Amino acid sequence: WYRNEGTNWLYQYAGAPWNFGWVRKWNTLMDRLDMMKEAGKLTDEAYNHWMGAARFLRGMEYSRLVISFGDVPYYEEVVGSADLDSQFKARDPRTTVMSNVLADFEFAVNNLRADDGANYLNKYVAAAFASRYMLFEGTWYNYHPGSGTAELSKTFLQAAVKFAEIVMNSGKYHFDTDFRSLFGSEKQKGTEALMFREYSAALSITHC
Repeated sequence: WYRNEGTNWLYQYAGAPWNFGWVRKWNTLMDRLDMMKEAGKLTDEAYNHWMGAARFLRGMEYSRLVISFGDVPYYEEVVGSADLDSQFKARDPRTTVMSNVLADFEFAVNNLRADDGANYLNKYVAAAFASRYMLFEGTWYNYHPGSGTAELSKTFLQAAVKFAEIVMNSGKYHFDTDFRSLFGSEKQKGTEALMFREYSAALSITHC
C-alpha cells in the first residue's frame, strides 16, 4: 500500500508511517467489546482478556508512532468520519501519549490470559513488548535533556524492569536453544521464543 500512496521514500524507511488506521481498529474493537459486554454476550473474564489484547495493541501502535514522530494526536475513542476537528486536532505531548500507553500496557498484562494456546498473544508476550517500549521511552529522555521530567523517565524505566521480571519469573522461557535450531527450523524449538513464525514448505510458507 506504500506504493499506492506514492511514498517511495518509505521503501528505505523502517519506522511507522503517519497513519492512525490501526489505532482506529483497536478503538473500534474496544467499542464493540463494551457493546457485547452490555448485551451479556461476554463473561467478565473474556471481556477483560480481549480488552487487554486491544489495549496492548493500541499501546504498541502508539509506541511505534511516538518513536517515529514524537508528539502525536492521541485518540482513545473512535473518531467519526465527519468529525474533522478531531481528525485534524493538534498533536498531544509524547509524555501524555506514553503515559496513556503505560496504562494500556499495565491493563493488558494484568488481564490477558497467561496461556491462550500455543503461539497466541498472552500476558508474557505483552509484557515482553511492553518492557521493550518502556525501556526506549525511559532512556529517550536521557539523550534529549529538557524534553521531559526525570521522574517520568524513572517511571518508564521502572515499568520496563517490572514487565521484564514478569516474563523472567514465569519460568516458561529460557535461553536454551542453539542458533541453527532457533532460526533454521520450521517448527518451534526449545523455550526461547515467546512467539514465532511457523514455516511449511508444503503450504509454501517459507523464508523466501
